[in-house]
Formats: sequence, structure tokens, C-alpha cells
Amino acid sequence: MSKFYGWGIVISQLILFSACRTIEPIAPSSTRAKMLPIPSESSDISVPIELDLKPYLLEAEKQVPRSYTGKEEQCDGLSVYYSFNRQSIQYAGKANTLNYSVNGALRLKLSYCPQCVYLMGAEGNCIIPRVVVSCGYDEPLRKFKVDYSTKIKVNSNFTLDASTALMNFEMLDPCEFTIANIDVTDRVEEEVSQQLITLGKEIDGQIEAVDVKSFAKDAWKTLSEPIKIEKFGKLWLNPSAIGLGEIKLNDTRVSFPLNLEFSPVLSSDPLKIPPRPLPNLTNLKPQKGLDFSLDTKMSFDSLSSIATQLISGKPFVVKRKKIFIDRVDITGSNDHRIILKILFSGFQRGTLYVLAEPFLNDSIQTLEFRRMDFDVETRNVLLKSAKWLFRARILEKMQQYAVFDYSKLLVEVKKEINHSLNQQIAEGVKMEGGVTNLTPTLLQFNDQAFLLRTRILGKMKLIIN
Repeated sequence: MSKFYGWGIVISQLILFSACRTIEPIAPSSTRAKMLPIPSESSDISVPIELDLKPYLLEAEKQVPRSYTGKEEQCDGLSVYYSFNRQSIQYAGKANTLNYSVNGALRLKLSYCPQCVYLMGAEGNCIIPRVVVSCGYDEPLRKFKVDYSTKIKVNSNFTLDASTALMNFEMLDPCEFTIANIDVTDRVEEEVSQQLITLGKEIDGQIEAVDVKSFAKDAWKTLSEPIKIEKFGKLWLNPSAIGLGEIKLNDTRVSFPLNLEFSPVLSSDPLKIPPRPLPNLTNLKPQKGLDFSLDTKMSFDSLSSIATQLISGKPFVVKRKKIFIDRVDITGSNDHRIILKILFSGFQRGTLYVLAEPFLNDSIQTLEFRRMDFDVETRNVLLKSAKWLFRARILEKMQQYAVFDYSKLLVEVKKEINHSLNQQIAEGVKMEGGVTNLTPTLLQFNDQAFLLRTRILGKMKLIIN
């Protein structure tokens, strides 16, 4: 009786020892040769730029004289002497043209000689006393108004071209002179107009002196720097080409679409993306609002945390034997699938290595793990020591649990991006915008990281003061 009792204890201990034995298969290798390539994709967007030209125009006006004097002397015929003052320039931009008007007042003196006689070395003398008439002397200056129109364009090297034309000159209280039956009114207006055309050229020079390239460099540098997205890492817009759309003016405010070609990346890990120098302007087609693809790079550590949250703590029961998943680590890729290192406890404890294919189910906004199977080494160990754990039901259950609903994550990402799109990004440069829709379109991975491509719809603009 005692012999049977002793054998029972031994058998019970053997069963218990067998049940508690740790399962530790050899880890599978990560096969770089079979890794899936991560494709690159560039996007085009148009960012409306708003710029107030008023500070530049006021600075230009400071450089333009307010008073002019001039003369055209000759012995025979008509000599003209004039001076005029201008008031502040009134600007009114429309379409792609900057229109402005100037009010002023002038004084004018005319001297007429029908014939001169010249002696050796002499400048000439009028044979009769000169006829001299004037207006604006010893009386109020005569008022005039002049209208200009300036067309502005940006060259490919970011310099400005300004072309100012005198559209209209009007004497509000004209000087009407007739000398020797010659009506000199047109001559007066022509002479003053020539000087006003000179004024327009000076304005052109001031507009063309505006340092657009420095602003463009600053804007390009700002767009090339990462934007911090709380909780999710940093967003690199990664611009590669730049173009400008049609310029439109409303009073002194100018707006134009900044067309960009870029490859944005959102990453939780630091990225080494060397900044590109400002390229020349290219002919990029304008887009309507934001419509681009954003690549989100996720390290295996980040995805391991997600997988652990999905599966850990879930009980697996096979033939009344129960185990629990404690942690899931993603360690690489093999056979076009990722390697899941699964640490478990319960009736038996140890490590399993499972191959699985991440799948993006965009119709229901879930990230799933499909084609789950034990790797070769794990399969061999289970066949020898824990056949009950080898049953397909374990893998079916794991695949059932490994479903991540990312719809709430998209809401959070959208919130964070919207916050980041509404802030001052540099002195005098404010960004405004918002994302209306995010749709994951592609999931790729290699032996080191995941890439999730998301299509983003929305709007954004830069306001420059």
C-alpha cells in the first residue's frame, strides 16, 4: 500500500514539473533579404499666402521725393520752369494690379521768345522782350491728380518685377495759356507728366527692392523644420519644390497660393532629414486646399505597446488548461510577416514566436493581424513538450483578439494636428488651418519599422504681417 502511495507522489510531482516547465524556443532570425520595400510618395498642396504690402509701400514712399523742380530752357521758342508738390499716395489694389493715385499742386512759368540773335561766345539774346506768363505764383498753387497702375510679378529667382504706367493726368484747376496764338496747355501737361512718369519709375525701383528672397528663405526654412505633434512625435513636411500661383490684390493686401511638393512624415522617433536649400520657383499646378498623403513611421517599440494592449490579460483555454499573454514584442520580419515574441504565463509559462501579417481594414478602421502561425523553432518545441498549446484554437483566439480600432486614435491625431496648424510659427508668420478628414490608405513594414500612409483633407494658410 505504501509503495503505491509513494509512486503516486512521484507521478504527481512529475506531472506538476512537466506542467510548470518553461517553454523557450530559439528566436527566429529577421530576414532582411525578404523585407517589403517602403514606397515613397510626394504630394502637392497649395497654401494660401496673405501679405500686407502696406509696410513695404510706406517704406517705398519715404524714398520718393515729395517736391520736384525742373526746367527746359531755350533761347528761341518756349522755355518752361515748374515745381510741384505731391501728397501721400493712395493705394487700391485689384486683381493682379496695384492702382494708386496722387494729388498734388504745381506752379508754372513760361517764357517765350520768337527769335534770338547770337554773338560769338554769347548764349543768345531775344530780339524783343520775352513774353512771360505764370500760374501758381503769388496765388494758390494749381491742383492736379495723377493715376498710376503697377503690375507686379515674381521671377523664378524670387526677385520682383514692377511695371508702373501713368494712366491719367488731370489738372483740377488748369493753367490755360496762349502765347503768340499757341495753346501751351498740352505742353504743360506733357512736361509735368514726364516728371510724374519718373516718379512711377522710382516707385518701381522701391517695389523691386523688396527682399522677397529673404522672406522666401525664412518661409522655406520654417516649412522644413519639424512641427511638434503632442503625444505622437514630430511632423516633417519635407518640402522639395515650390511654386507661386496667380497674384491677387485687395487694396494693399496681396494673396497668392504657395504651391508645394513635399513628402510629409509623422514619426515618434527622431529623423535625420537634411534641409534642402531654397529651390527656384517651378510651375506647380495649384491645388484646392489640403489633400496629401502623410507617412507615419512607427517603431517596433510603439507597435509592441499597441499589440500588448490588445492581447495581454486575455485568457486562452484549451482542454481546461488556461494561459495568459503577459507581453508582446515585435522583433523583426520574416517571410513577409512580422515576428511576434509572446511572453505567457498560467498553466505553463514561457515564450512563443508567432509570425503574423498586419492588415489595414480601412472599411471598419481597424488594424488586424492575419495569417498567424508559429515559426518553425516554436512549432518543433511545442510538438515535443506542449502539444496541447499547439492547437489551432490558440492562434485563432490570438487573431481574434489582435484587432485594433484606430478610429479614436484618428480623432486624437486630428485634434493634435489641428492644434499644431493654428499657431505662430515665426515672427510675423502665422499659420491657420484645420484637418477635415483622415483616412489610412496603406500599411507597409520592413525588418525595423512600420509605415502607415494616411490621406489628409483640410485647409491651411499662412498669414504674413
